[in-house]
Amino acid sequence: MEITFKKTNNFWIDNGIVGLYTILVAHQEYFEQMFSVQPPLLSNDGLILQMKQECINPFFAELKRLLIEGFVYETNNYGFYYNQTNDEFVLSRKRDLLPDKKYYFQGFVPKPDGKVLLKNLSVSTHKKLNNFLVKNVTYKVSVGNEIPTSRMIFALSNKTAVNNGMLMHGKKLCSFCGDKFRKLVSLDGMHFPLLVGFFNLKTFYSNMNSEYRLCGKCSLSALAGSYKSYFSINNSYLNCFILYDQDLFETYRLQSKINTITNNPYSNFDKQSIITTFLYETLFVFLLNIFKKFKQDREWPVSVATKKITGFVAVRQGNNVRFEQMVEFNRLGELFRFFEKVKNVPHKGRGRNGAIEWASFLNSLYLKSDESSFLRNRICERILNFNKINDLFEEYLLRSERTSKNLFYFIKVYNREVVGMEESMINLCAAIGSEIGKKSRAKDTKGFLYAIRNCKCLGDFIKTLSQIQFPLEISYTKNLFESIQDKNWEDYKSLISIFAANQFFYNPKKEGTGNE
Repeated sequence: MEITFKKTNNFWIDNGIVGLYTILVAHQEYFEQMFSVQPPLLSNDGLILQMKQECINPFFAELKRLLIEGFVYETNNYGFYYNQTNDEFVLSRKRDLLPDKKYYFQGFVPKPDGKVLLKNLSVSTHKKLNNFLVKNVTYKVSVGNEIPTSRMIFALSNKTAVNNGMLMHGKKLCSFCGDKFRKLVSLDGMHFPLLVGFFNLKTFYSNMNSEYRLCGKCSLSALAGSYKSYFSINNSYLNCFILYDQDLFETYRLQSKINTITNNPYSNFDKQSIITTFLYETLFVFLLNIFKKFKQDREWPVSVATKKITGFVAVRQGNNVRFEQMVEFNRLGELFRFFEKVKNVPHKGRGRNGAIEWASFLNSLYLKSDESSFLRNRICERILNFNKINDLFEEYLLRSERTSKNLFYFIKVYNREVVGMEESMINLCAAIGSEIGKKSRAKDTKGFLYAIRNCKCLGDFIKTLSQIQFPLEISYTKNLFESIQDKNWEDYKSLISIFAANQFFYNPKKEGTGNE
């Protein structure tokens, strides 16, 4: 019998289909031996499985079990259970949901297959129990009135199942794959933790007139939605990212290329020692991680053309989880070309390595005085949207009162390559701003820096430049005031302000450490 998991164009369910395929590939020999399942086929349009009809129920029960096993880890604490078949007590490490899964699956605790009352144990079994406890006293296991008869098992969703009954064709339409079945299940937080409840769903799907319902296949795929995801947890914030391509096999190939870290329960991708809390700053670090993988591929400009990343952030407050924000990023090609230009364009002066050291640069944008990365998050949001960014760097420099390694170089390259400013304009602003900063530092006054930043209109800006010219003994080029016009004065103002503050707070003694 052939069973097809159709692509739905819903990022969460489709990512779950890819996750199920990943499990099947990893256990392919086992499934072939136990259930006579043919090798799975993942294509652009979906996942195809072939098996005998009598194997459907046990096969999908085992697939679901292995899926849930991927959501669980063994803690450093120990318990035990009673193996009734062998009449022996077995030491086992306690198990818990992975930290990111606790944001999706709330209120679930592991349970054994069964329990026996302590008082019902035979005398000989009691003796074995006492000997077992003495032997394993260092593990500090505790004994209650009931003793489990198996390891603790997480059963996340009893109604999520694929079986012969759920596969029977009928008249009920699945809201996601569009096929009709006799039985469907209601959508809940177990399937789609981002959108729990009908009224919340209507917020995202305003044209929806009835409750969403899923077939068994989409239900299982939705349960697997986070199986192949990339996450970071800090200060109760979960940031999760899903890599997605319209071709599901290409999604699988891409995910296989991006290695995950398994020994860090709070982030499964390399954050390069950058501590982040909010969505855009974490997404930016994740994209840097992907770029490192892609740049080894000569064909990367073509291979990223159809890729997109869906990211979302959830906040845990006690036992409650609130999903705050979701973003879809599909401009990988543009961003990676910018990364390439930043990496390859030679430059002189501070940051002479020929490339921005992103870890150092991003860490320096953390405002230690406020113990906050909120401003850095806003900066990363502007970068990822390819928007002007100078006003935020003005704020950063004057609030932090320190310069950042490679900031001078970043501002020049970003404004030229992304914003589209002329290099002659950038160089002119850099020369004037650096001179203002140098002379202001010599006089030990920041007043001129704030005077420039606080200009509200073209007239104020021209007046301020004229007023500071004489006390600082600065001469301007002839074409400066001719170049400044209504349409561009804010660009001139912000660049001169940035380069002046950057020079003012620059400490040559910290040349090698980035003035942080």
